Amino acid sequence: MKKVEVFKTKDGAELIGEFFLPSGAARGALVINGATGVPQTFYRAFAEYAAQEHGFVVFTYDYRDMGRSGRGSVRKSTASMADWGLQDQQAARAYVRRNFPELAFWTIGHSLGAMTLPLQQDTSGIDRVICVASGNVSHSDHPWPYRAQALMFWFGLGPMMAALFGYIPGKLLGIGEDLPGPAYWQWRHWCTSKNTFGDEAGQTLPAINWNQPATEVKFIAFEDDVMMPPHCVKRLARDYGKTDADVTVITPAALGLEAVGHIGAFSRKNRAVWDQILR
Repeated sequence: MKKVEVFKTKDGAELIGEFFLPSGAARGALVINGATGVPQTFYRAFAEYAAQEHGFVVFTYDYRDMGRSGRGSVRKSTASMADWGLQDQQAARAYVRRNFPELAFWTIGHSLGAMTLPLQQDTSGIDRVICVASGNVSHSDHPWPYRAQALMFWFGLGPMMAALFGYIPGKLLGIGEDLPGPAYWQWRHWCTSKNTFGDEAGQTLPAINWNQPATEVKFIAFEDDVMMPPHCVKRLARDYGKTDADVTVITPAALGLEAVGHIGAFSRKNRAVWDQILR
């Protein structure tokens, strides 16, 4: 059973989310923080699986000015990556907690969905964090030939499109949802800096301060992920106070899959990965 919800962030942005409810008693509540430009609808099959096969109350949602949370012209949007990774993710977590305070609480972060959690406030009470293809990456981390595409997106076509349209026409380019200009420029800054947002932490961004010893944190990387190679996931693990040994690197062929890459873990065709995520 599904249930659509409207909720607000502390700074007043109105977001659209959806609960997926198990048919029997719930074992826990799970919020999915999506990747950049990936709408909540992409996670629907996984959310239904987690609800019906694993007994979770699952919550998906779209970041401000994206997907079902879009409001007006994306060209006029002031939404930044920091807004998505701090304000919106925290609001979604708080909303689920208010609705299901009695349940154990899990967070799944896909790419951006787990990157900024160590910067967030009110992270106590999270029983488990699962970071999927999430890490700290710079353009120099990508293997060739994909690096050429990344360089074009950060230094060629991307800036040109952002300047021409005032936003990134993700649907036109086939890379996901349309992205507000401020979000693109901040994303570009993070992904062309050696320390991602590390130089901003404690200054224009909150300090990295993950101190939740009671929270279990799991990291999943994919051997064929050229956008977020495993060594970048290991960098993020250190922000959580973990080591390289805490990162599970999945080889798609070992699960009978041709490819998973950066986005594909939540695709229905890669259902073989889903037990690995929730295990």
